[in-house]
Amino acid sequence: MAEALNNLYVKRINKRSVFNLLYWEKSATKKELAQKLGLSLPTVSQIMRELEEAGLVETVGSQASSGGRRAKVSRIVDDSFYAAGIGITKHHVRIAVLNLGQDVVARARFRKSFSDTPAYWAELALMVQSFLLENISTGRNLGVGISLPGVVNEERGVVKHTFTLGVDSLDIAQIRRHGEKDLPLQIGRDAVLAGKAEQWFRKSNSSELYLMLSNVVSGSVMFWDETRLIIPRSAEFGHMIIDKGGRLCSCGRRGCFEAYCSSRVLMEESGLPLDEFFAQLPENGRFQKLWDEYLDNLALGVNNLHLVFDLDVVIGGELSHYLGGHQDALRQKIAAGAALPTDGSFVHLSNYSEYDAAVGAALLQIEKFLDL
Repeated sequence: MAEALNNLYVKRINKRSVFNLLYWEKSATKKELAQKLGLSLPTVSQIMRELEEAGLVETVGSQASSGGRRAKVSRIVDDSFYAAGIGITKHHVRIAVLNLGQDVVARARFRKSFSDTPAYWAELALMVQSFLLENISTGRNLGVGISLPGVVNEERGVVKHTFTLGVDSLDIAQIRRHGEKDLPLQIGRDAVLAGKAEQWFRKSNSSELYLMLSNVVSGSVMFWDETRLIIPRSAEFGHMIIDKGGRLCSCGRRGCFEAYCSSRVLMEESGLPLDEFFAQLPENGRFQKLWDEYLDNLALGVNNLHLVFDLDVVIGGELSHYLGGHQDALRQKIAAGAALPTDGSFVHLSNYSEYDAAVGAALLQIEKFLDL
């Protein structure tokens, strides 16, 4: 009995190893998989047959012949499964759907002010269910991940200190009560999930900082130990003081980074949503001055982070969507204010901008699935 259980365990581990390697490599032959994993070719062939029968793997061609029979090339079936991620913020809900091919196949933003009430959760459930029915085939949804601001206990399904949403805590049971009961559900902290999404899709294997510029300013630190990502750590970058005795912050102190570089600053100062602010920016002198001051403060905060951690900085969140055309100006300001010589090239923009946390939330389910 013990021997049979041990054999089943080894088979499961081997199957997971083959599928994971194929997932990251995108395509490979059975011989390549066997060599890289140190498995026998018959073992890999049997695993590949099982994966093909399950609809997870397909043959996409053959390698050039070197005199013998041409080796078949296999890859993951991108659309065999999907996962959804929901990013909940104070005034919006963002949804992103990923397939196993690491593609964002659908995404949407809905303006919806948060309220920890049965009505809010019921409306959110209907919104999400409708979106998923339109974008995911029945039976192909791995589950839903939810991104929330605050301190998250993933095992207990509880979020504490969600002050940006106007409540002290949230219980995932409230979400389950109004959602699809059998659909797997996981939660995570927004900035951690967003940073993880950047690492995952860029296949970066170096430590770096993720800076989220949204209604609040937060972030995470992605620590790598040679070849593996250590559990990312959240970081309250927004409450680093950059102007002692300066503007009042939501935390009650003065001079915090967040009080100068959240998206809320631009909207409150201009009286306009971000889309309209940036649309008018080229022709509006007052907005140009406001934006220039914003970039000055952002450069100051980024320089402080770089001095402390000596890591590249990835900027995400809703404001990163608008920074693309201003990245050179930001880097110039960073270089001008840096204590040590730099051209500011250590700063990068998120691939997913305002959807980065939703993408990271979907990854919670894909990561679980890769455990096979």
